[in-house]
Amino acid sequence: MILRRLAAALKRQDWTTVVIEFGLVIAGVLIALQVNNLNIARLGNIEEQRYLVQLSADFETIEASAQDSVEFHRGALDGMTMVVKAINKGTIEPEERALFERGLRAAYVYQTSHDHSATLGEIFASGKISLFHDKELLRALMNYNAYLEQLEQGVSAIRSIQSEYTSAFTSTFDYDLSNTDDLVGATFVISKIGDYDIRAMSQDTAFRNAAIELRETQIYYLNWRLNILNHVQEIRRLLDDKDTP
Repeated sequence: MILRRLAAALKRQDWTTVVIEFGLVIAGVLIALQVNNLNIARLGNIEEQRYLVQLSADFETIEASAQDSVEFHRGALDGMTMVVKAINKGTIEPEERALFERGLRAAYVYQTSHDHSATLGEIFASGKISLFHDKELLRALMNYNAYLEQLEQGVSAIRSIQSEYTSAFTSTFDYDLSNTDDLVGATFVISKIGDYDIRAMSQDTAFRNAAIELRETQIYYLNWRLNILNHVQEIRRLLDDKDTP
């Protein structure tokens, strides 16, 4: 209708009408664009909120798993510290045996955890990271994703070191296959430690070197796991702030 009036005005060379009608056309286009942009922004905000809810649930699970892993590696490190202490002395006190045996059992173990967020993976894969308006949260999520890649490389390097020393370490004791034990922070049960001779261990240079190196690997693991936990807790803090009115 407007276009017909505009065409008629042009034929009549009614320039005032032409300007008015042309202005109405431009205004209509601009209003339509603005409405469309508002709808896109509204849908984007809805999708962002959906992702935030899913991320909050994901990282709650990830934090609990990371805390279990930290607890496990703290226990493993305490046990390995006791192993090194005992072989340096050549003796072990009765009250120290439980911690000593924990070290023997966990020396070469790495406890994996539920580090990956399926929601975050979907966001990166779909290219929808731009939906997030909170730049601090966006930066924390991207840093976490990058750290997971570093973690995989770091764990692979540490596992190589452990493989080199595990044989010399485990050759000095037996497993009690008839009994199982729970490791602190672990979600699985394992065989108990069987027979061992602390004096023979202390005189075995290969075992001593292996014990020292494996203790160091547990330090590395613990530091990696603590860094994961710190990243996750920072993300959870930022997500919780989004829920604060």
